[in-house]
Amino acid sequence: MIKIIRIILKSLRIFILTTLILIFTYLLFAVIFSILPTHPPKQSCSSEKNVFISSNGVHLDIIIPVNYLEEKFINELNILPGTKYVAFGWGDREFYIKTPEWSDLTLPVAFKALFLRSKTAMHMTYGKKLTCAGGKLIP
Repeated sequence: MIKIIRIILKSLRIFILTTLILIFTYLLFAVIFSILPTHPPKQSCSSEKNVFISSNGVHLDIIIPVNYLEEKFINELNILPGTKYVAFGWGDREFYIKTPEWSDLTLPVAFKALFLRSKTAMHMTYGKKLTCAGGKLIP
């Protein structure tokens, strides 16, 4: 009986020591790698262009001014003259169709959108002006 207790205590001691060593090693690496400086290459991006984000609380759209798009792309989208903004949204097809507001969300739709492979949908909205109130795109 005493041998079994000694074996259990020895195993417990080894387990605790191993756990402490792993935690210490993790913290050591975290400190070392957070102190090391990085020097990412400078990006030569134009800061003169603005892209907008709009949300109704459920779905998010990226709004791009039409003059930022290539002419070929504009023609493929069949954008009408006078259109100044194009909003793109992408996500789970069923979620887009069945969840216009949070109150419409059901557990099966949410689970499927988050964890299962399903069909996706992209929607586009065209607009002539962009209001500042809530970032809404006005057609």
